[in-house]
This record gives sequence, structure tokens and C-alpha cells, in this order.
Amino acid sequence: MSRQATGTRELVTRRIADETIIVPVVGGVGELDSIFTLNDTGSHIWGLITAPITVQAIVDDVARTFDAPRDRIEADVIEFLEHLAAAGLITPLDHAVSTR
Repeated sequence: MSRQATGTRELVTRRIADETIIVPVVGGVGELDSIFTLNDTGSHIWGLITAPITVQAIVDDVARTFDAPRDRIEADVIEFLEHLAAAGLITPLDHAVSTR
């Protein structure tokens, strides 16, 4: 289990089998209605964004790791990052993203 901060939110994450479970914590209590479960690919990306990283670097890494067309990977990575940002789990930093 690990803890990290995303701006004003704190998160608890745990890797179970091929999934990562993310629980936002407010005032020391987990927001159980806001639990996120990431599949293997999402878990891989989550591991990459523990420090600021460019979207292109994420796409490059995912393309090396998973067998899929690069244009599909890029579209999926961007959509996934937008979803994480909309949920307040990451903070885009111009062309980089960060969970800090």
C-alpha cells in the first residue's frame, strides 16, 4: 500500500494481482464512493506518473511494453490521463503530468 498526494487530495493505492486500486482520502477517511480500479495497462501508466513525465514519454513506454498500434496507444493514453485529471487524481503540468 502506498500513499501520495495530488494537490489537495491524498490517495491510498494498493496493487492486487494485475489491478491497482486507488482510494481518495479526505480528513483521514477513505471516500469509498470514489474508488478507482485500474487494469494492467492503467496500473502501468499510474506507475509511470509518480513523478512529472511527458505524455509522449508515457506513450513511448506503453508502446514498448504493450502490443498495440501506436496511434491507438496515444489516443488511449490521452483519454486515460484526461479521465484521471477530471477525477482530480493527477495535475497536468503543461505537457507533463504528475500525481504530486
